[in-house]
Amino acid sequence: MRISDIQRGDSSLIEIKSANSDGFGKRIDSLTEASVVSSELNGDLILRIGQDTWDIVGINDHNQALLNRISERNLPRMTWVGTTLPAKNFNPKSMVIEVREFPSEYIWPDAVDFGVDDRIVDAMRSKRKSLDSISRLITWFT
Repeated sequence: MRISDIQRGDSSLIEIKSANSDGFGKRIDSLTEASVVSSELNGDLILRIGQDTWDIVGINDHNQALLNRISERNLPRMTWVGTTLPAKNFNPKSMVIEVREFPSEYIWPDAVDFGVDDRIVDAMRSKRKSLDSISRLITWFT
């Protein structure tokens, strides 16, 4: 399952730029998983992709307000890169991220087993034609 397949949660599309430099300094592919966190030192927002981090700001007042709202609410969230601008550039100047916020989170301390039967396969096939067998559905889930 790709992170961009998530359809639940409050969605925000936010155009951001690096606060400290002229670009992000490396190519970043669309649909790359990311995280946006607040710095414990000064409250600045930090974008993390893999081992790389950047201080970020919204590209304009509207996008900055969206970032501030996400930071203030501090809800569980998932984030990924929608696109970089310019696209497929090795030093993008800005990027659009999608942030999905959720009202709560469930923490299961132990492993959770779930079953997949033909009824689940049929339900998922109606949403995604390639999920036509139990084995493909399990691969998609994991």
